[in-house]
Amino acid sequence: MDNLLEALEELRVPVFLCPINWRSQAMDATDWSNVVRICRKFPDLPVIVTENRTYKSQRAGYAALDACPNLRFDLSSWWLHQRIEFISREWGAERLVWGSQLPERSPGVPIMQLNYSDISPEELSLIADCNMRNLLSWNDNIEFVGGSVELPTPTDPLRHAARERISLRNEEFYDCHGHMAGVLRIT
Repeated sequence: MDNLLEALEELRVPVFLCPINWRSQAMDATDWSNVVRICRKFPDLPVIVTENRTYKSQRAGYAALDACPNLRFDLSSWWLHQRIEFISREWGAERLVWGSQLPERSPGVPIMQLNYSDISPEELSLIADCNMRNLLSWNDNIEFVGGSVELPTPTDPLRHAARERISLRNEEFYDCHGHMAGVLRIT
């Protein structure tokens, strides 16, 4: 792999590291020590870590950000309260790229997470668009569509509010969900 990574580093081609099969619902599968090893061995190689969810291994991820200036995270696996704000404040919004994990997931959750994060419009723009554009700028054959995208009219006031980053403070939401722990076997 080193020969391939060396060639990719020379061209600044971003490498996405995903430790799991997307069909599994595993989380915290990233081998952070090997991520750090790769990032340090190839310091000019843009490395983006993505997985189903980073939950219990956050501190290892943060240590990797400390150790590796060329490391970035796909936002879609870091979905805890105010995670965008924390990473942007501590390491910079440049270290996050927006991702949705389509087609396995709806893009609604990461869009809402980003839209309602307490970050500046400049940081939001970096995460939503500019960071990925910068990562892909090594390839002259990529045509960015940017300004030519027109979104359809929102179908209801809630969708309009979400798109425009309008406060939802006066809305009422009820969350009723549960988590099953393990599998119960009755014999």
